[in-house]
Amino acid sequence: MIVVDKWKRRCYNVDVGLLTPPQRRIDMNQRKAIERMTLKEQVLELLDREKGRFLSGQALAQQLAVSRAAVWKAIRLLQEEGFQIDAQTNRGYRLNEKTDSVHKGGVERRLTRGKGFYQVQVFPSLASTNDTAKALAGQGAPEGTVVVAETQTAGKGRMRRSFFSPDDTGVYMSVILRPKIGAEQALFITTAAAVAVAEAVEAVSGRPAGIKWVNDVFCGGKKICGILTEGVCGMEDGSLEYAVLGIGINALEPQNGFPEELKEIAGAVFERG
Repeated sequence: MIVVDKWKRRCYNVDVGLLTPPQRRIDMNQRKAIERMTLKEQVLELLDREKGRFLSGQALAQQLAVSRAAVWKAIRLLQEEGFQIDAQTNRGYRLNEKTDSVHKGGVERRLTRGKGFYQVQVFPSLASTNDTAKALAGQGAPEGTVVVAETQTAGKGRMRRSFFSPDDTGVYMSVILRPKIGAEQALFITTAAAVAVAEAVEAVSGRPAGIKWVNDVFCGGKKICGILTEGVCGMEDGSLEYAVLGIGINALEPQNGFPEELKEIAGAVFERG
């Protein structure tokens, strides 16, 4: 039970962090995090902090110690990537309030605990966040590395089943873990994650969530989340070298609905307004 509680806290931090409202105050740790970003990421982070409000190009340039032309180029790149950024003469730029695209700074800022532990990487599209995370783990990526994708083209679940992961409707992420436990205890990672997801869903939606043992979370009788944990064990002592915890959550039902084969079993956390 101690192991479950330990991993429950870690998983819970990630899940709730992705969904809780932003904190507007910038402390020194957040400022250092901004400094490590590319200029494009820095501009997006500042606009996201003031989402819905205009920031002048001059103000952005001064805060980032770059030219207004450099800010303009960053804005253009972000718009080309699909971010809804409004531009008005004499007012500047604003990130449209309807924009819900995921980005590194936005995810890290919303983590309520464990700041500095998680290193977030966000991709517009991946075949599988688990596959990418496993490749990173094999290259020595540290515990707490989080891989997030806005869509997966080959998302997967247990027993090699596919996991439907359309664009702009879900949370698709994988976390690299390096727990000091044996392979026989790895099941605790999945069970703790399932509890964490259920608690997070209830916290943000107010809907009761249940767990279908051991890796599915349900709301209203339909599956809204799937969890897949994969790992590599040492040959000599059987200890877990690393685990990759993959979590896929249907935040919204796809615009055109779920595929015919999933309509009776798949659901979403929120209804489309």
